[in-house]
Amino acid sequence: MFFGRNVSHESWVLPWLVLATIVYVRRIERGDDGTPREDALVCACIAIGALFDWPGFYLPPILVLAEILRRRPFSRLAKMLVATTV
Repeated sequence: MFFGRNVSHESWVLPWLVLATIVYVRRIERGDDGTPREDALVCACIAIGALFDWPGFYLPPILVLAEILRRRPFSRLAKMLVATTV
């Protein structure tokens, strides 16, 4: 997508963040803490999305807040998300 001379990077960010969200939702639907592979996939998708443009930086705080609301603030995924964001 082009808007004048500026390229819209959101179309490159969105698929990665949607994939990260889908993996996250599927892991919490089971009610467990997920596998390390799922956690790594969520973080990798977020990292790839963040490489394209700034909207990729919005999902990690939302997922960490979701982990806090699920009463798992120090879960493996929450720690990995903080490390990925930093």
